[in-house]
Amino acid sequence: STGWVYREHGPRHGAAFGYVQVFLPDDRADDLLQFVLTVGQSLPLLACVGGHTAAWNTAHRATAFMALRPWCRRYLGLDAQDPDVAGRRAHEALPGTSWLTLLGPALQGRLPPDAGLDAPWSEPVTVLPLNHGALVRAGDAPTLGDANTLLYPRAYAEVAHRLAPLLPEEPPEFPAWDADAKETAAWMRRFTAPEGWR
Repeated sequence: STGWVYREHGPRHGAAFGYVQVFLPDDRADDLLQFVLTVGQSLPLLACVGGHTAAWNTAHRATAFMALRPWCRRYLGLDAQDPDVAGRRAHEALPGTSWLTLLGPALQGRLPPDAGLDAPWSEPVTVLPLNHGALVRAGDAPTLGDANTLLYPRAYAEVAHRLAPLLPEEPPEFPAWDADAKETAAWMRRFTAPEGWR
């Protein structure tokens, strides 16, 4: 279904940045791409991640992430976000990578020059420069990357490898995931260190 979440944070709410989430049906990927392009051309931002994701009820956060964990093990292309938590580190790290990953100027400037967005790509990855950053698109359409059917999202993996320096070293743990095993960090690095996420 279609949905919209807008959360504004200011100094009185702590250090987290505000965010917008847009939810569209699976067959509206082109609309999502156009929306992200419009935002990146029009508004200053830190980062944006777009693709298959899970929506969850904030009143049942722990239960939602408990249910989401096995989905993330099966579907490598599924994105999981806790934007209220990720917003606390948005100025220094990407919240993840997906089909669409938009980097604001601050994050884009932190990429190593020899492995930046201008270096050649071996998979069908497109980089679109925008007024307020750059959009990295991994393939023509989003994919779930179903491990049970051996569908490995190679373009997603290449983007994740290239943007790995921008991911947080120790992201805040998702609720109901194993904090001792640092499962959230393992999931965020599922493409760059797959042995940690099985």
